Amino acid sequence: MTVASQAMPKEQSTRSPDVECGLQRWLQRMERLVISRGAVLLVFALLAPFSSSRAIASPEASTRRELIARLRSEFSELERRQKAEMADLKASQKARRKQFEVEAQNQRRDCFRSAVRGSEKRACVQDFLGRRKTLIQMMSEELTSRKNEQQVRRRSLEEDHRRQVQEWDSTRSKPAAP
Repeated sequence: MTVASQAMPKEQSTRSPDVECGLQRWLQRMERLVISRGAVLLVFALLAPFSSSRAIASPEASTRRELIARLRSEFSELERRQKAEMADLKASQKARRKQFEVEAQNQRRDCFRSAVRGSEKRACVQDFLGRRKTLIQMMSEELTSRKNEQQVRRRSLEEDHRRQVQEWDSTRSKPAAP
């Protein structure tokens, strides 16, 4: 059962656990897709109505300790997903670089076979070095941008959690009407 379905009161949860799980998987896939396309803010706009963090501050969170435990589990889930996302990115970059090296080696062999002069061979090597430098720079920028996007998402979630705890505290600290 997902965090969102646990946090919803029983009267409001009309979806079966299978449907809820499918919805959560779909939302995660959409989040990854949009982030991979570089539109982080769009993800927040799309997922805001469905975010499990919105449902956590429900009446079911009877104690502050329960609320904080749920928020911590949500935050650790985000960190786990981000760690897996970074591992996937690094693996895909490693595969792309390996494929690039194989293709470049074949191109250099063809170039060396067809080139008679040393200047033609040097031009082939310089071309290869330039393309490799560009590839490495592009991968480095992609990794940096992904880290920045994750940091923005993490800070946003932290701020949302702080707000939820403050709201919970403010609703509990109000004196009862006589």
